[in-house]
Amino acid sequence: MVGFENRRKVILCVDDEKEVLSILAHQIRVKFGVDYEIELANSGDEALEIIEELDEDGVELMALITDQIMPGMKGDELIIKIHQMDPEVPKILLTGQASIGAVQNAINNGSLFRYISKPWEANDLILTLDLASKVTEQKKQINQYKYTNRLLKSISKATLRISAKNNFEDLIREFKKVFHTFTQIDRFYLFFFDENDKHQLIISSDTPSDAQQLEDHYASNTKEFLKSLDRNFPKEGFFVSGKSKFRLNLVSMNQDYGYIYAENRELKPISETQFELTKILKGQFSISLNNIILNSKSETED
Repeated sequence: MVGFENRRKVILCVDDEKEVLSILAHQIRVKFGVDYEIELANSGDEALEIIEELDEDGVELMALITDQIMPGMKGDELIIKIHQMDPEVPKILLTGQASIGAVQNAINNGSLFRYISKPWEANDLILTLDLASKVTEQKKQINQYKYTNRLLKSISKATLRISAKNNFEDLIREFKKVFHTFTQIDRFYLFFFDENDKHQLIISSDTPSDAQQLEDHYASNTKEFLKSLDRNFPKEGFFVSGKSKFRLNLVSMNQDYGYIYAENRELKPISETQFELTKILKGQFSISLNNIILNSKSETED
């Protein structure tokens, strides 16, 4: 459960005539070249393949411009398919041969943003794209606001569940669950000292087999494993863009208990949202850990 991140943004143009695509690309690049990338497709099927690849790469489709009359899939059919995949994408039909029925179909079933006749005025196209991008950004901000509110409510409930645990086993079990649910970071290692000042290392992964391999490695060569954590994880306690791992101190009431090391496999970068969510969760974990240790010592003294 992570937030909206800054992503690459693409305008997709679809036409079976290469010359038309070349002109569209040039006109759009002059105005939006710095802000948006441009993808070109010669057919509706190719456009859908490109959209699938963009989605896999985490690239945001900001607008679609498509011709109506093309071999195979028509423009209104493509618009409807894309609308079913992502209703928020502004869709522009650009053609000199569109029937009223095709335009109406795109409006009713694909939420057509605008219909522009060929030959088009470059300024008209640019103004339409500019308006479309502003509408998309406004919707994105609204969705971000709603998402943030939902996330804050959920994370508040999660921290309450962590704070309710009064023994190590329950605390670790709950922390593992909420960590992977909210941050979606692949792995973490909790290194801390318990009430007997003995070090504990908790290993957790989103994949059970991966966790088992790490635990086996730790068991077979404990000292080297701990050294590798200290050696390979950045010592900065703040977010560094592009990094796939980080560490944070476990501190409560000025008492330093150890670290949480978090990482993604295959050098996949950790986002700032994932980092901030980890800070919130580790903060509550540190408080709960401190309370459990103090209570345990108090019971021992009694």
